[in-house]
Amino acid sequence: MLYSLKAGIVSLADGLKGMQQLDSVGNSTFSLISLELQENAMGNAGFAAICEALKTSHLPVETLNCSSNEISDLSKLSDVLKENGRLVNVELNDNAVTEIPDDLLDAVLGTLPLRL
Repeated sequence: MLYSLKAGIVSLADGLKGMQQLDSVGNSTFSLISLELQENAMGNAGFAAICEALKTSHLPVETLNCSSNEISDLSKLSDVLKENGRLVNVELNDNAVTEIPDDLLDAVLGTLPLRL
């Protein structure tokens, strides 16, 4: 069960990249503004895959909820915030975060409500 959840998150990330490719050829009928992915046990690998998909995405995602997903590494999130200016709300409650990277703090301070 846990493997299939993690594989599903990676498939979702691949799908987000595919939506971006469709958008680049002029078929932009997407209005995905919120990704509610809480309680999926995605872990660091799944979170990194979602961050990579959102980093260069043209999708108008404004909210990312990855609460309760066994995430401890937030290093990929700073890249998303630097590259994708549309993300304005990130929820990471009830994860295993013990340290917030300095570059993430720089990207967040004054611009984004981040809930840990």
